[in-house]
Amino acid sequence: MKKIILILILLVVSPLVAQKQKEFNFEGFDAKADAYINAIKNVGEFSGTILVAHKGNIKYHKGFGMASRRFNIPNSVDTKFRVGSVTKSFTAIGILKLVEQGKLSLDDKLSKFHKDFPFANKIQIKHLLSHTSGLKRDIKFPDKTKKYKLDELIKMSEVDSLLYNPGTKMSYSNCGYVLLQSILEQLTGADYETYITAEVLHPLGLYNTGVEDPLLPPMGLADGFNSGKDKNGNYSIIESHMSSHGYPDAVGAMYSTTEDMMKFSRLIGKSNILSKESWKKALTPFLDSGRGYNWGFGFNIMKGKTTTVYNHNGRTSGFRCGYFQLAEDDLTVIILGNYNNAAREDIVRAFQKMLLSKEYYQPQHYEVIGSDNLNLDDFVGEYKTAEFPFKILKFKNELYVSSHGDPPAKLVPYETDAFFCKYFDLNIKFEREGGEVIGCNWNYKIQKLKAKKLE
Repeated sequence: MKKIILILILLVVSPLVAQKQKEFNFEGFDAKADAYINAIKNVGEFSGTILVAHKGNIKYHKGFGMASRRFNIPNSVDTKFRVGSVTKSFTAIGILKLVEQGKLSLDDKLSKFHKDFPFANKIQIKHLLSHTSGLKRDIKFPDKTKKYKLDELIKMSEVDSLLYNPGTKMSYSNCGYVLLQSILEQLTGADYETYITAEVLHPLGLYNTGVEDPLLPPMGLADGFNSGKDKNGNYSIIESHMSSHGYPDAVGAMYSTTEDMMKFSRLIGKSNILSKESWKKALTPFLDSGRGYNWGFGFNIMKGKTTTVYNHNGRTSGFRCGYFQLAEDDLTVIILGNYNNAAREDIVRAFQKMLLSKEYYQPQHYEVIGSDNLNLDDFVGEYKTAEFPFKILKFKNELYVSSHGDPPAKLVPYETDAFFCKYFDLNIKFEREGGEVIGCNWNYKIQKLKAKKLE
């Protein structure tokens, strides 16, 4: 199922930016947005808080799902969420401030600070900031529950070879920001949290945003939830382990609220925390990646004919989020989710189409029927579409679907021969011939495939 999600994001998601000047229609938006978010929540694709603002005026701001299942606390407009790699935007601002102060140059080589790091004489500060260093994306952590020291993480970031010559290509690298934290702390003599709080967050007026110590979480922080397995090995949404971020502070250890993220988004390119020259460098793609993600320094820049979108997404254990600032339109969309598969891109796309009075896809609402009169054994078996095989299984008088290497996911009947999945936007309608099930229609979002039941 994860493979299908990735494929559909590439095929279905049109460019975020529109082709002509937009006039947003907020009439009825509240009701449409509620219906859409509840629809994706009901198929297991969202839990969190969402904010939409136009010219700084909040038009939509609501929480969905639970911040804590254990204590029965719902998500609200005040809930704090881990924001993962959104942290990198603040890290980049901190580094650029040091450049403005003359303590650092974007052309400085990594060898100035870490002479023994492999290929340090080829990698420059600007390459680390813009994901053009050629370093690997991630560290393989021996123990994901442990909080590693910065020196250990730098050692684990080492490579035997670069993916490409620095500055010639673009590929996302968490390892690059591990090194940036070390450089920042060397130059300031302060730890990352102290410096970023005093020099970046508070000057921006962000007082509900900070660097989280996993063992001392801030009041109001949501629990995170991941897709996983229940005690029977079936697909379930489970509470995530939150005692460690894995990566160090500068890579993805911050938390925030939707309102703080809105404040920040609207200050991008405008705040005097950086000079106009520094903002221009931060918000200019270092290279054209040709893939939609064009990194400046800590910001993803998506350019269209009439507007530019400043963005950074974040994903960490149990959380998925992002900010989207349509600069010329002054439209802000903030999505903070406490579920690792929260449908972030789908939400942004649907909201934009709502505001432009265009058609958008919304998951179907299902009325559950009882299964007492259904012979579930009729449906059990192996099936195959033109693209992939899957299985329909029976467990404790309930049906499950197993596909794409994921654990079996529960199916719930809504018609006599039709079922929807509890955790994905998937419904399966079975077909019969002479009373026997011979196949089905596999409907995942807008993807519709015929499947044959194998003998």
